[in-house]
Amino acid sequence: MFKVRELPFRTVEWLCTHRDDIDHEPVYQRKGHIWSPADKALLIDSILNDYDIPKMYVADFTSSKSNSLNKKRRRYAVIDGKQRLEAVMEFFDGKLKLKSDFTYVQRPSWELGGATAKDLATRYPALLRKFYDYELAVMGVVTDEEGKINDLFIRLNRSKPLVGAEVRNAMLGQVPPMIREVAEHPFFRTRIGFETTRMQERNAAAKLLLVEFRGKFVDTKKSQLDGFVDDGIRSQLRNFDTTVQRCRRVLNDMAHVFKERDPLLKSQGPLTVYYWFVKEHRQHRARIRDFLLQFDTLRQINRQRASEQPPPSNLDSELLSYDFLNRSPNDQASCIRRYAILEARFESYLSTATVSAQASLAPRALLTLQGK
Repeated sequence: MFKVRELPFRTVEWLCTHRDDIDHEPVYQRKGHIWSPADKALLIDSILNDYDIPKMYVADFTSSKSNSLNKKRRRYAVIDGKQRLEAVMEFFDGKLKLKSDFTYVQRPSWELGGATAKDLATRYPALLRKFYDYELAVMGVVTDEEGKINDLFIRLNRSKPLVGAEVRNAMLGQVPPMIREVAEHPFFRTRIGFETTRMQERNAAAKLLLVEFRGKFVDTKKSQLDGFVDDGIRSQLRNFDTTVQRCRRVLNDMAHVFKERDPLLKSQGPLTVYYWFVKEHRQHRARIRDFLLQFDTLRQINRQRASEQPPPSNLDSELLSYDFLNRSPNDQASCIRRYAILEARFESYLSTATVSAQASLAPRALLTLQGK
């Protein structure tokens, strides 16, 4: 079953006051708050100045709330138009201002720059009522086939800048739900320092699942990640549940190794190598972060010295090589080489730490032998 029909025109006021009837974050949906305040203010400008705005699409569950796709038991779920819906709701709630240079075409003498809905209610209530009564074109999609909704979402956004993680999230098969599950791990919620507004954490989770499933470093570029999802759709991935379990165990260790919003995780670049490093050295979990921090500091110092004119002759060429390899973080050869450098340096780090510990214990042992 798949049918698209125009719903009775819904006013801005109706949508805002019935927001609890709408699932704003179904699994296929991209994240919110992607539009800038200027983008949102421009939409309100369009509404107040009678410009047409694109249709919105929602999954319509009003005829059957027991539909298996209706996970949250709401009347509707947003398919396309989430950013527009957020914009009108923020202005409705008084959280969004009009642009500082906003002009109401029908009354250009009115000073409305930077006004909120509350300001309109006080000074220009008729204009606020116009905003409330604006009718949005809303298309209802009636179906019980998840693939149809996901496919419609991708088609509607084909001309928009969807990133790879957003497209993969809307695909079918066993892999996207597993990616979402891994991306919800406390490590991603508390430890990473990079942005997640465009599902970057799900992109990173997909990379970790791919290398865990393959049991080695592989290319983790868009084509490989998309192929991974395609294999899941064609049921060519076996024992994938155990892959997720292994991945979660390593992420448990990583949550102990790294600190909240750790500066060492300010980008996705090193994450795959760090993941494998923690996986292989969990017995030294307590020492890993100190080593990585020391290693990162040495790289920064070495880079700074390399920028001097003329550069000193005793630069650490291996650290410069590591920095160069970091420019291709999704390349298999880059991951292998970076990991090998970390492995060798960590062995030396542990040896030095052991010697230092033994040296510090020697005087105390001598005092014990002397009975002091």
